[in-house]
Amino acid sequence: MCAEPHTDDSNEQAVYRHLQFAAALTASVLIVEIVGGILSHSLALLSDAAHVFLDVFAIGLTLFAVRLSRRPPSHRRTYGWHRAEVMAALLNGLTLFGVAIGIVYHAIERFKSPPGIRWGIMLPAGGVGLLANLVVALRLTSHRNHSLNVRSAFLHVLSDLFGSVAVMFAAVAISFTGTRLLWIDPALAVLIALLICHGAFKLVKESLHILLEGVPAGIEISAVAETIRTVPGVRGVHHLHIWGLCSQVVTLSCHIVKDDSAASDHLIGEINRQLHERHGITDTTIQIDEEPRKGERLIEPLRHPPGAAEQGRHNH
Repeated sequence: MCAEPHTDDSNEQAVYRHLQFAAALTASVLIVEIVGGILSHSLALLSDAAHVFLDVFAIGLTLFAVRLSRRPPSHRRTYGWHRAEVMAALLNGLTLFGVAIGIVYHAIERFKSPPGIRWGIMLPAGGVGLLANLVVALRLTSHRNHSLNVRSAFLHVLSDLFGSVAVMFAAVAISFTGTRLLWIDPALAVLIALLICHGAFKLVKESLHILLEGVPAGIEISAVAETIRTVPGVRGVHHLHIWGLCSQVVTLSCHIVKDDSAASDHLIGEINRQLHERHGITDTTIQIDEEPRKGERLIEPLRHPPGAAEQGRHNH
């Protein structure tokens, strides 16, 4: 039984509108920070602009993945395109690592020979970035747990907000100390790169966990098995598998052994209700065994049948 993951169309539309607003405003900030970084010779501002570019890319990718995930299932893709959001989040995370490496490389060069920095341009450009990122972050805050994909866009914006704060701090410090603290500009660029890496690592880790069909965070196999066992009429459960189709849909398959007197339809309906209410599991496939099989365990390894690869090639 599968519960529709997008039950509130108005909420979906609100998320989409806020993402569109975020993309437009962030693109405007990108232009301001690129021009400001070039005119002021500030690597911290240009580093933040690189991050803003990734924000625009990430939000655009999020919008594309949201649209793609709405496409209906087909004979080729029986689950539809729900995994598109996970692939988008993974791509967002990987590109962030590349940007962070580039920032650190240029920061090392700036440590060796720091150029003169025009803090009078750097400060207002950083202020524009801070204000815009604050507005976007506030718009996305209520939707940040909507999906992994939306959360990836929110994390991009949030870390960029911290980057704008760092840029403004560097501008103020240089305005008071002149050439004595020019090193603070590349130093803060490195700090921004570390913030980018932190968010990127979390995104890549969670995306890979879903793609490898790991048990979603917050769900314990033993607790789910106990929920199934406590349903009246269930004598045992084995061959239990739990994975995330995407960040919103949790899927389960298992075998159960039932009492002879228990009605199968009622039993499966009650199990589904308990799993949805207690663990948020929305899609289940439950096989009923009349008698327990010898040696069957709760978590049973999946074995490749002999000749499976050859059969697959033959079918194609």
